[in-house]
Amino acid sequence: MALGLRQAKFLLMCDFDGTLFDSMPSKAEAMYRMFVERYPEVVGDRAVIVECFMDNGGHSTADMIEATAKCLGVRPSADEMKVMRDRYWDHEKPLVRVHGGFFQDTEELAGLASHGVAVAITTGTRHEDLRELVAEANLRHVFSFIGGFSTRREEQGRPFTKGRAHLEFIARRLKGRVPPIYYYGDSVRDIHVAKEVGAKK
Repeated sequence: MALGLRQAKFLLMCDFDGTLFDSMPSKAEAMYRMFVERYPEVVGDRAVIVECFMDNGGHSTADMIEATAKCLGVRPSADEMKVMRDRYWDHEKPLVRVHGGFFQDTEELAGLASHGVAVAITTGTRHEDLRELVAEANLRHVFSFIGGFSTRREEQGRPFTKGRAHLEFIARRLKGRVPPIYYYGDSVRDIHVAKEVGAKK
């Protein structure tokens, strides 16, 4: 069982996408399908689209679409961009589930509870999607806290992003007591977040 936050000697805050869960191949495929749907003439440019997507991973969906459009030499209007963003999301969610994503390092994380370590997922992934993926993978026992973009009524308008907002929410649950923190991520942005929340490493 996951260690209760109030019993933890240490708190390990984990990024999700790219650290515990590899969704990049599925997302790249969603980007390809969306562009082919809008611009059938780029059907032979899969390698270009995938490479551009990988180069811009971690940016917003709109930024990735804009960058990919530039690589392909097409110029969607602002209204077209919104439609393309929505179609990308329509493709993305089922593809992530079909491809599995494969959670990484969870056996090791599950074992940390016996050493007094609570493990929390803190990410910009939608809260509902995150909880569903953890449940589908039968990994609820690994994590003491799971937080993505909030779906709680009291948190509407204040989406959880990586960093301080998560820590403040956890602190409320702990009634102000936050154990020493370590952060597990895969990007330069994660290093900044780790510093922001006062992580040890």
